[in-house]
Amino acid sequence: MDSFEAAMHCAVEMPPRKEDPPAHRTATRLAVLSTPPTTTSFRDSRAARFLPAVVVLMIWLYLVTYSHGPLDLRQRYNASSDAVPLGDLWHEYFEDYYPMTIAMIGGSLIAGSTPLGGGVVAFPVAVLIIGFTAAEGRDFTVLIQTIGMNAAGYLIVLTKAHLLDFTIVSAFIVFGVPGVLLGLSLNVSPFYIVLTFQVLVLEFAFVFFYLNILAPRDSPSAVPTHNGSADSPDTKPMRAGLAYGSMALAAFAGGFITSKVGSGSDIVLYAYGLLVWNMIVPESRRLSDTSLTASSVVVMGILSLVTSFCRAMTFDISSDVIFCWGATSWVVCIGAPMGSLFLTPGLRAQMRIAFYLLAVAQFVGFAVLRIKSGVTAWIIIGTSTVVVVSFLSFHAKLSLKSIRSRGNHPEKLSAETIKYRLLTV
Repeated sequence: MDSFEAAMHCAVEMPPRKEDPPAHRTATRLAVLSTPPTTTSFRDSRAARFLPAVVVLMIWLYLVTYSHGPLDLRQRYNASSDAVPLGDLWHEYFEDYYPMTIAMIGGSLIAGSTPLGGGVVAFPVAVLIIGFTAAEGRDFTVLIQTIGMNAAGYLIVLTKAHLLDFTIVSAFIVFGVPGVLLGLSLNVSPFYIVLTFQVLVLEFAFVFFYLNILAPRDSPSAVPTHNGSADSPDTKPMRAGLAYGSMALAAFAGGFITSKVGSGSDIVLYAYGLLVWNMIVPESRRLSDTSLTASSVVVMGILSLVTSFCRAMTFDISSDVIFCWGATSWVVCIGAPMGSLFLTPGLRAQMRIAFYLLAVAQFVGFAVLRIKSGVTAWIIIGTSTVVVVSFLSFHAKLSLKSIRSRGNHPEKLSAETIKYRLLTV
């Protein structure tokens, strides 16, 4: 029997297909008709991400086009003042402050790709290029982050709320606010305020580079194991006291730094989470890089709002700062959601490299223009660098010990490995 005859034989021998009973066919049709069509809610749409931008832009267009009186309240209500009412603010916003508008485009991208707010760009540009005092640079930084960081925080709550850790967010807000208030009540030399910012960014660049490039990791061929305890730190009083006590101190320090340079709580939260919290608590309670980044955005947005409110209610914000804010607020409210849409992993890696270069470049510029041969400043810089490098070395030893305790081998740190880590997220 050839293949054709075999096929015909099977066809003849095959029993006829049974038809579905009418009741079954009717039930199938009803099930298909009753299935709701797959739709995307407005909350999940891309348009929902831009709601803060829409609100800010409407307010901004009103302010920039409508005729206004003097911004200085003392001039507005002083009959002897010869202050001239302002017309539209296009000229005041962009004639002197367009460099900040351009700079904050990059600031928005850095804020969207690293655990840093736009303040890492805003403060040095405001002080070193625009010519603001340290206090004015701080005021501008918190004002611009009030919009940019809270727009980013809204986006996180909308699309990635699961990344937020309530414990660390609430602690850094509750203990950060007293730090902000204490910092606002103390007078510090403008030079040391700028020095604090430069040291903060430089040392964080070291920490960020270590965590992303140099930190020990399991070998790719290692078999994942879990030997850590599932206990919460709350079940061990000494561990709980160390974890939550150090968190409160870090939050207070972050708030104090924010009150002086307009940024800092986000940096402190991220560094504390990876270098301290994750080394104290059991493996089940450790926080990921993405969770810490998302939490730092929300904390920085709220503390920026607190600082801005305190400064505004005491009438200490100058009109120059308001004009500069007006020239840039529309950029950051768009930049936050745009960054979330268009920043690919490859581009985020490039923005991290840009941050490393920016941190070094702005420190070199500050050292040449401001520090020069100031012995005290160099002692502060050297001491802080030694402390940070020593702590990172200690962290590396603990990480290697943890990897080996799980029966794994650390990944060999070669030039190829460094290049791979540098170019990937």
